[in-house]
Amino acid sequence: MILQLGGRVIDRSGLVEATEGSAAGLRRGHGQEIHVGQLVGGWIVYLHRESGPSKVAMVNRVGMRAPAFLSGCGKSGLAVLSGDDAWNRVQRSCVQDRIPMPDKGLLLSELAKARAQGYIVSRTLQEGWTSVGAAVVGAEGVVGGLSIAGPSNTFPWSRIHEVGEAVSGAAAAASRRLLGRRGRKETWRSASGYPVHSSQDGTDLPA
Repeated sequence: MILQLGGRVIDRSGLVEATEGSAAGLRRGHGQEIHVGQLVGGWIVYLHRESGPSKVAMVNRVGMRAPAFLSGCGKSGLAVLSGDDAWNRVQRSCVQDRIPMPDKGLLLSELAKARAQGYIVSRTLQEGWTSVGAAVVGAEGVVGGLSIAGPSNTFPWSRIHEVGEAVSGAAAAASRRLLGRRGRKETWRSASGYPVHSSQDGTDLPA
């Protein structure tokens, strides 16, 4: 069952608890929500959904599992991985869910852009909706993502970068909480200015 899966993920990662403080400070527009999801293979499992004063109909719900390449939380998590790892996960999810494969070149380019700027803007999970997400990373690598999502008309292009920077900052704070004893790992800042730490295989991951 999806909800049972979601419950096990929460116990394992502490992701919701880690995002509580930082996500609370995110400003949301009319109809926008905060979403927290964990990357599980090629899927994102939604663990938390926080509506604002005005709640609108969205397909996301707590416990829902969706192909990671379709959502802001999922794409932000995939962006932390190597291109080969991300694409292999996407392929498996498409085969198992019997859905069409995305264009590999376009998707990997989108993930590379997200990696460079620290956040991703996604409009592929639900028509007419936008999600601005950033990756949350723990001691063992990428855990999932944090996003603000809502009707596309509530995300004017003039504010997309501002929202992306805010989400990226909140996700970085959540990552630091998950890392906790970060003194056990060497940390530094990447050229883009985002904190990174070295994983066991030597790959630099945003923190």
